[in-house]
Amino acid sequence: MDCPQIAGLKLDAASLEGIERMKHKHQLMKYGAIAITAGTIYALFFRNATAKALYDVEEYDWHGFSQTMGALPTMTRRALQKDAWLQAIDHQYDPKQQRFWNAVADGCNVK
Repeated sequence: MDCPQIAGLKLDAASLEGIERMKHKHQLMKYGAIAITAGTIYALFFRNATAKALYDVEEYDWHGFSQTMGALPTMTRRALQKDAWLQAIDHQYDPKQQRFWNAVADGCNVK
């Protein structure tokens, strides 16, 4: 993807707040993955006796677990994309900021 160079771009307070919210949301999604993994490990090994834990590991829905973990990046991307689209709509009267937010929605990184 080619990300545009936007000369003279000045982000207003709403855009800067939007960037911070998106960073926070991205961090929360990372914590979500850690929580799902930690909860699974706890449920399998620390809640049960050893023999029961071994049975539970074999019987655990690993396919569902992998689907959940695999969906997290897509969920994160969609949530951030939606935030960027809303910012683009909010900045429809500032072409440079609107172009910036459309680029973010299309997958360009904010550095």
